[in-house]
Amino acid sequence: MVTGRSLEEHLDTLNTVLKRLEAEGIRVNPQKCKWLQRSVEYLGHIVDRKGIHPTKAHVEAIRDMPAPKNLKELRSFIGTVNYYSRFVPQFQSICAPLHRLNRKGSHWQWTQEHENTFSEIKNILSSDNTLVHYDSEKPLVLAADASETGVGAVLLHRYPNNDEKPIAYASRIYTASERNYASIDREALAIVFGIQKFSSYLLGKKFVLKSDHKPLIYLFGEDKQLPKVAANRLSRWAMFLSSFNYSMEFINGKDNVLADTLSRLPLSKEPKRSEEEIQGEARRNQLLHLRTEGIPVSKKALKEETTRDKILERIQRFVRDGWPAKKDLQEEFWPYFEKREELSIEEGCILWNGRIVMPSKLQDQMLNALHEGHPGEAAMKSIATLQVWWPKINQKIESFVKNCEGCQKTRPTGPAESPVYFWNTPLEKWSRLHVDYAGPFEGKYWFILVDATSKWLEVIPVNHPSTAKTISVMREIFTRFGVPKSIVSDNGPPVYISRIRKILPK
Repeated sequence: MVTGRSLEEHLDTLNTVLKRLEAEGIRVNPQKCKWLQRSVEYLGHIVDRKGIHPTKAHVEAIRDMPAPKNLKELRSFIGTVNYYSRFVPQFQSICAPLHRLNRKGSHWQWTQEHENTFSEIKNILSSDNTLVHYDSEKPLVLAADASETGVGAVLLHRYPNNDEKPIAYASRIYTASERNYASIDREALAIVFGIQKFSSYLLGKKFVLKSDHKPLIYLFGEDKQLPKVAANRLSRWAMFLSSFNYSMEFINGKDNVLADTLSRLPLSKEPKRSEEEIQGEARRNQLLHLRTEGIPVSKKALKEETTRDKILERIQRFVRDGWPAKKDLQEEFWPYFEKREELSIEEGCILWNGRIVMPSKLQDQMLNALHEGHPGEAAMKSIATLQVWWPKINQKIESFVKNCEGCQKTRPTGPAESPVYFWNTPLEKWSRLHVDYAGPFEGKYWFILVDATSKWLEVIPVNHPSTAKTISVMREIFTRFGVPKSIVSDNGPPVYISRIRKILPK
């Protein structure tokens, strides 16, 4: 499909494509091509100058579907409408009653709640749901909201007249633990979910982040800092958000039409939200260009092998069209079934929480890349956790290291020279501190200080660790919290206790 913003641009692009095909010796049949079209039907969608929307025939077919009479028909309906889920804000939250009925062990009973959900989905898909084309030159806006059942987000373009039009919607239901989150955590989760979902559009680009939850404006907004007593979860999310260039806007609920659509959907009387697993707050969509140091696997190879892999080819279909019950799946599919809510497809590759699901033929190549330099079992697992996944990956890494002659030769034999020391927890806060350095990460090292009693954490970025820098950082911390009775470190060069002791009282 070749497009252009004007006839001239379209013809230039078309000429470039045809020349490339000619250079590669590829022929096309003119009778099977459509030229200079104002709209094109493609894979159940209409693409035109306004944007992308479902085809009329498909929408009418969905609208005319009768209510399901059994689980098989219900799964067929869910799979069909799931194909158009990106046109529907808070789609997963709306579908929550149907998903509950579809759970393993659920007793089939079609109630009025299910009928209302069924009708609502058909009505929304029957409306004029047009997604505009992404334009790298237009300002971006991300709106997110949460409810009792899940989280949702919408990515929009803002036009000169301040109109905002959707590029894509995303939503998902909560996990069991997320259902217990406080209101502020749910709202923050919605923001993080939205940014993770659309990170390929947002990384490196200034955008506006909209929220109708005023406390988050103060916590995550520009020139704002988390209070010292902020929960660990909010602190982690704030660190993740610091990688993005955004400004926050507060909008009243009554003025926030988009948020109303996202979070006050008529179907569910619960506020809308569901959360995205934030397992690795490391960057997401850069992983599709998996050319990070030591992991040379091209996106082209990933896409081709994913398509050839018999298991992953079926997983892609399940992700797109809906999952059968676990009892109907062979055992080799069970690990994917357990993670089905977090699986997605990006450019022909399967992702689980931002980690690439590796095809079986590339797994050995990936293990060799992870093992380059004999970093050891723990380091290999750590790198893999940020970037790749496949069933039993940890066991594969352990086996790989055990079978490496070089690793076994350099592996320490016998017990450690020093026994493990178990520290008692002091009764008084800030009486004993533990310090160390982590990194390098993102070009910096990170000085870490933890209070043994309260578990209070201080993390300070440092360009070059040294004892002098450690003392300087600790002096600054002590001016705020006072001087502890004792400090514990591994006595590495940047944290020599003999030198640090000089800043402690006698």
